[in-house]
Amino acid sequence: MAAPIDCCQNRNYSAAISEYNKIFRSDLKSLKELQEKAITVLISGKDCICSLPTGYGKSLIYELLPFIDHGCLVIVIAPLNAIIKQQVQKLCGMAMCFSGVNDISRLKSGEISYVFSHPEEILQSRELNDAFTSDRLNTRKIYLVVDEAHCILQWGDEFRPEYRNLSNLRSVFKCQVLALSATVTESGPKQIISNLLMKNCQIICASPAKDNIELIVKKRPSPNTKGNTASSPYDFIFSHVITELNCQLDAFPLTVVYCKSMQWIRYGYEMARQLLADNFYAGDKTQQNARVVMFHSSMEKGSGQLKDMIISSLQKADSCIRLIISSVALGMGADLKYVRRVIHAGPPTTLETYVQEIGRSGRSDTSAQAILYYNNNDLAAQHMRNEMKVYCRGERCYRELINEYFGFKAVQKPSVCCNRCQPEHGLEWDFDKLSIA
Repeated sequence: MAAPIDCCQNRNYSAAISEYNKIFRSDLKSLKELQEKAITVLISGKDCICSLPTGYGKSLIYELLPFIDHGCLVIVIAPLNAIIKQQVQKLCGMAMCFSGVNDISRLKSGEISYVFSHPEEILQSRELNDAFTSDRLNTRKIYLVVDEAHCILQWGDEFRPEYRNLSNLRSVFKCQVLALSATVTESGPKQIISNLLMKNCQIICASPAKDNIELIVKKRPSPNTKGNTASSPYDFIFSHVITELNCQLDAFPLTVVYCKSMQWIRYGYEMARQLLADNFYAGDKTQQNARVVMFHSSMEKGSGQLKDMIISSLQKADSCIRLIISSVALGMGADLKYVRRVIHAGPPTTLETYVQEIGRSGRSDTSAQAILYYNNNDLAAQHMRNEMKVYCRGERCYRELINEYFGFKAVQKPSVCCNRCQPEHGLEWDFDKLSIA
């Protein structure tokens, strides 16, 4: 058990929150219990692993450090450009993105409090490594933050191998290490501690199955059943979702539908254009007024303006967008406060990915739904992990299955849990107009 936080520390945190709000024009009132606990661990000189649910506010832990430990430098390693761009914009002139071609004079002069980088760039930059050995930076307290730390476990052999080499940074500068994730399994912390050479490390964790998300699992048609076609499993889902959108329009709860291939993302989008007709747009027929959008990795190949426009729109409570048909690209680091429902048209291959993706919903602590559709073809797919099959075929509480996989044996259930505990829940998603097998 962690040592109690004394009154002096609480006063310091209050002052830090006040200064943080003033600089970033925020309205943060207080810290959540585990945010406060993590900060206390770090400023005491220990390393820390935080495995907290999506939307808990993990980034706030490192964002507040310069306001508590004045003069410190926070180096954040992140896997995706979207995460880095979002955070650098949020932290304004106090932050910089290091891409290997930056002018680092502001870092050397002490003007910068946060440095964001990919592992490949920070590890391969001789200029940056030399800067950290300079007298100016060598005297600063440094916190090394590894965001989405589960990437160390999932990547690192052939795909982005530098994730396994981040411990090399500890030979360049002395630092406290903070590893952040929402989906670290029971054995994960030991591997992260070993990989990052963490010492005197404290682990802070909470169940990844958020209480405000109702878990619903349903079967969908198989394309192999007599009378069905390849599109039947998707018609089953899209036709009902789009019909509901056409009835409710702007009252339709913001919904993400995840599909595994571009073929079915485009298919759902075109179905929406046809079925919604003039209701596809909320006003003039411009992209900014579209109620339905696609989101996928190939959007990066252009200027990125459309992707930025969608993410920016989704930050607003009054966004025109009501339905996002997406690939896994709408995943880690996407801070979408107003999503109320996530639908999977087929299960992802791992339970870690599933928990990450359903965490796009319910981030403002409002009630939300996660609806997963599967068929036997889905479960027979190559690389489908056994724990995902067990979850889909779950014969008991779906929340318990998630919690047990991530090492939480006894967690109190919310009043609205899942359609295994409460079979009457989610009946509106039990469509029966197509044969199921």
